[in-house]
Amino acid sequence: MLLLVVAWWAVLGLLTVSHPGLHYLLITLNLNLSMKLRS
Repeated sequence: MLLLVVAWWAVLGLLTVSHPGLHYLLITLNLNLSMKLRS
């Protein structure tokens, strides 16, 4: 499970370096998911 999380963040890091705009989109999606899970 931990390996999956590490791999996921590694992929996000690579995407962020190559596509800064995509990083902003992912942050927005993650925030929306967090809000939905909380409520």
